[in-house]
Amino acid sequence: MQGHQQGFLYASKQYPDHVKHGIVCGRFYLDHENYRAPDVQNTEWNGILVLNQVEKGDFDLMPLRMSYLSKKYG
Repeated sequence: MQGHQQGFLYASKQYPDHVKHGIVCGRFYLDHENYRAPDVQNTEWNGILVLNQVEKGDFDLMPLRMSYLSKKYG
């Protein structure tokens, strides 16, 4: 079970017949939240995750930072 959390955390575990993944990706926005310290917000990972080749719960993970998306797409 997972609640809301800022930033990016990822782990995987290989089993004989499958892989289990755990992902927290809780931030994708440019605004700062007034109730949170700016230095903390400035250092948190901010972006999206693209899951490629999804099949039976497995996938290739492609994290894309907000800074990359902003440069590429404006």
